[in-house]
Amino acid sequence: MNVFNKIIIITSIITLLSYCVKEPPDLGKNPFENSNSDTSVVLDTTNWDPINIFSLHKDMFLPTCANSGCHDGNFEPDFRTVESSYYGLVNIKATKTRIDGGFEFRVKPGDANNSMLLYRLKEDLNGNSGIMPLGLEPNSDYPIHKDDYFQRIKAWIDAGAADMYGNLPKSANYPPVIKGIDIYQGGAQLKRVGVYEPISAITSNGLITVQLSLFDKEDKLNELTDLKVGLSANLDSFDLNNLITVGNMSPEIKPGLFGESVPYSYGFSFDALNWKENDVVWMRFYLTDQGDSISVPSETSMFFLKKYAAIRFIR
Repeated sequence: MNVFNKIIIITSIITLLSYCVKEPPDLGKNPFENSNSDTSVVLDTTNWDPINIFSLHKDMFLPTCANSGCHDGNFEPDFRTVESSYYGLVNIKATKTRIDGGFEFRVKPGDANNSMLLYRLKEDLNGNSGIMPLGLEPNSDYPIHKDDYFQRIKAWIDAGAADMYGNLPKSANYPPVIKGIDIYQGGAQLKRVGVYEPISAITSNGLITVQLSLFDKEDKLNELTDLKVGLSANLDSFDLNNLITVGNMSPEIKPGLFGESVPYSYGFSFDALNWKENDVVWMRFYLTDQGDSISVPSETSMFFLKKYAAIRFIR
C-alpha cells in the first residue's frame, strides 16, 4: 500500500470517529455556582498575614505535622484543618509535660514562652519523646524555614493567639464540632460523591432522617442543650423562628467525617416532599454550650464544612 492510500485511510477513520462524539448531557444549573465562598466574611487568601493561624497552617502545620500516621487525626492536636488546629492548640491542656512540671497549655495566649507547642518543636520532652516533627515528607521545606516558623508561631502566640478572622480567644470553652452526618431515606443510607460533597436525596421518597455526631473538647456533651437545626435554601440565611428540634438517640458507632469511628448520638427527620428537584438544603445546628449560644457550622466556618452539612435533591 502506497503512502497516499495510507493517508486516505487515516483521514477517513478520523472523520468517522468525529461523528461518534456525543454532546455532553445537559446537567442543568449548578446549584453551587457562585457559592464557593462565605459572603459574610471576605478573606484575602493571596496576601495573608504571616502570623495568622491560617498562614501558619498552610505553610507549616498542614504540610509538616498532618502527615499520614502523625497529626492527621491519629494524634491530638489534629492539624488537618485550620479550625481543628486552632481548637486543638489554644487554651487546651497539654497531655504531656515535663517531669518538673510547667507548660499547662499547648498554646497559652499571650505567652509563647509558657506554651508547650514551641517547646515540643525545639526540645526532646523528658529525653524520651523526640523533637517534633518526628518525620518529614521528602520534599519538606521545614529544615530550611523552621527558624522563621518558630518566630512566626511565637509572634502569633504573644499577640494573643487570634483565630483566622483576628478574634482573640475569650475562654477555654471551645464550640462543639461536627464529626459526622449520616442521612437515610426509605431505610437506606445515602451516599456522597466526595468526602465533603452534599448527600444526594430523592424528592419523591418522602421522609429524610439525619443522624449527627458532635464532639466537644471539654467532654461535656451532656451540657449541650436546646439542640435544633435550621434548613434553608440560602447558605447564609436561616429562619430562627422555624427550627426543628434535634433529639437524642442511642449512640451508634460509625465512620465519621475523617474516617474514624465516632458516636452518632443525635437525630431528626423532615419531609423531602417540601423540596423540589435541584434544590440544595443547607443545615445549620443551633445549641447552647455552657451558657453560650453556638451554631455549627458557624457563619465563619470554612465552605467545605458547610457543604458537608448539605443535601442536594434529585429526581
